[in-house]
Amino acid sequence: MRAAQGNKRAAALFRDRNDGTTVVVVMSIWDSMDSIRAFSGGDPEQPSIDPADLPKIFDRDHKVGHYSMSDANVRALLPPEWQQDVDQ
Repeated sequence: MRAAQGNKRAAALFRDRNDGTTVVVVMSIWDSMDSIRAFSGGDPEQPSIDPADLPKIFDRDHKVGHYSMSDANVRALLPPEWQQDVDQ
């Protein structure tokens, strides 16, 4: 994902559920929805999971959510290196 045209930043968040499983959330910043569509193969709500990783996945969301930053002040909450990527 990080190498995809239009991707500015990607990160994964992990939460150990203390039952042998881990919740993983992937967050990314893109320059446009067109770039997301190009990366996803046309359907931006379809998760893109490497087939080699499928046996490791216990459960997963069947749709991907996309959100816009509506508050310009949220940039101040981002790590400094992310702010630079978002502003480009």
